[in-house]
Amino acid sequence: MQKIFRTIILAVVLCTTIYSQLDSVIFVKWGAFNDTPFCFCDDQNGDGYNDIMIKDFDNGIGKVRIYPGGPLIDTIPFWEVKRDFSAVAIDINGDGHRDIVTFPYDGAGKLAVYYGGPLLDTIPDYYIQFPVPSTATGIIIDPAGTKIDMNGDGIEELVFWYGQYPNDTLYLYETGSKFTGEPRAKIAGEYFRHKIWRVQFGDLNGDGCSDLWIEFHDPVWPNPNTRFDVIYGEPEWDLSARFSYQADITGYIGDGLSFSSSIISDFNGDGKDDWLHSNKGQYPYFYGRMVSSGGYPPTQYPTAYRGLNTQDRGPLGGFKMDVGDVNGDGLQDLMLSVGYDEQWLWLGGRPALDDVANKKYFGAKGRGHVGDITGDGVDDLALVFNSAPGSTGYRYAVIIAGDRNLVSVKDGEKPQNPNTLRLFAYPNPFNPSTKISYTVPSPGEVTLSIYNVSGELVEQRILGERSAGSYEEELNLGKTGASSGVYFAEITF
Repeated sequence: MQKIFRTIILAVVLCTTIYSQLDSVIFVKWGAFNDTPFCFCDDQNGDGYNDIMIKDFDNGIGKVRIYPGGPLIDTIPFWEVKRDFSAVAIDINGDGHRDIVTFPYDGAGKLAVYYGGPLLDTIPDYYIQFPVPSTATGIIIDPAGTKIDMNGDGIEELVFWYGQYPNDTLYLYETGSKFTGEPRAKIAGEYFRHKIWRVQFGDLNGDGCSDLWIEFHDPVWPNPNTRFDVIYGEPEWDLSARFSYQADITGYIGDGLSFSSSIISDFNGDGKDDWLHSNKGQYPYFYGRMVSSGGYPPTQYPTAYRGLNTQDRGPLGGFKMDVGDVNGDGLQDLMLSVGYDEQWLWLGGRPALDDVANKKYFGAKGRGHVGDITGDGVDDLALVFNSAPGSTGYRYAVIIAGDRNLVSVKDGEKPQNPNTLRLFAYPNPFNPSTKISYTVPSPGEVTLSIYNVSGELVEQRILGERSAGSYEEELNLGKTGASSGVYFAEITF
């Protein structure tokens, strides 16, 4: 029986691997995407698979689209609304289906709610009117793979940032049976014109209540009133108790915290979400980040328990977007933006040898959380690839199937003989040639095929009999007359 393995190739971007798999592309869509266009939305069409919600700005018009999940994913959406540029999926009415909540446009003064599941259509079922009429802009806070539950009752909250004058305000709405259309709580800056620049949620102390890491920015130089607060959730919604910090001129706050610190999902399986910090000398200089345990107070564990070897690459992007558990081992994994167009993945749990990333995606500018959309019990990986290095505007939204074969090479271990089929390439970006490297687990006939996004065969090579081991094949797309774009490399074994 033949085995087939595919990886995505862009004429300027290529997916690569280090002792790992996670290369099987199951969805590619061209569009005007930002760095975080994906949103987890559960099963909306009732076919038993989680679907994919993607936001784009096609022809300058904000659109929210839902694509069907499953082993074979259609690139034609089955649901779409226009003039909406901020959206999340959350169960507003408590019927067990995630509803689609959108912010239609600047100055709308309301959120539109589309009831999900069997009731889903393109006509809003409910409008959430803002407490303060305004023409300001706003953003629905995407939980980025984290459940927002400030009072720990097991029901998610809807959170909306509203840039009203004079201070930005964060509105928190209870959902389900507790939904009233009015915010349960609000958080705003205390000083005139305080702006909210950072909003991140996670359960730092493991009590089941979400906690909030928020920056109130003073826009007046030298920003004397800028502060960073950690607000711990609790059952009675008392959000007045908080830990408040101010950074020095270098951005350092104290005990490992700095202006660039972020909350990440539980990376070591101890039941508490963790802190991601810049390396402040605890690890070698080429380690760009380090991870410490969450706790109460926020700096309870100032010493990091794990370093992330970014190999002296920078700059490092700071936006929060958890990817989930992409290898199905029960631990949350971590992906960071490294360099200008790269996403690096570290697996949760024990680190790989020398703390290096388990996987690197060159040319990937953004990422997202989509959960398990193929139904195999493993979270899938959502990435945004640039159409050219450093490009903006139109890009490729790509879904890669989660892979239980993706494992760390732990301290003291050596890579074993291959037992799975692998496929990757170097260099990346490339123009017009690259080297396709592949590993086969046992003797067999091997064929290399290159396809464009329309499924048309661009080049095919019959490589003949190959013994178990690793091989390399040079590929020059320039000789075929292929233009820049996305291509797929397929090994048939």
